[in-house]
Amino acid sequence: AILGHLSYGFVVSDQLRMEAFYDHGLIDDHLAGYHREPFQGVGIGGQTVGPYGTLLRLDIGKTVGRNAQNGFVANIVFLKLF
Repeated sequence: AILGHLSYGFVVSDQLRMEAFYDHGLIDDHLAGYHREPFQGVGIGGQTVGPYGTLLRLDIGKTVGRNAQNGFVANIVFLKLF
């Protein structure tokens, strides 16, 4: 497999970070019948400072291209800073 990741992000003051990303992979899986089959995905992510010394991160992504699947994926992370 060959995988690539491209992202662009920016920070607004010290409170908010936004990011857009694109992933691309060429997959080899002989059992599934894939030979250099392209899989692609796009997404956005954000991170902010939460209450009580926490960080909140949200990522949302979607497959695109020839092998796109229905639906999307979302990930929410709370991180406590000590």
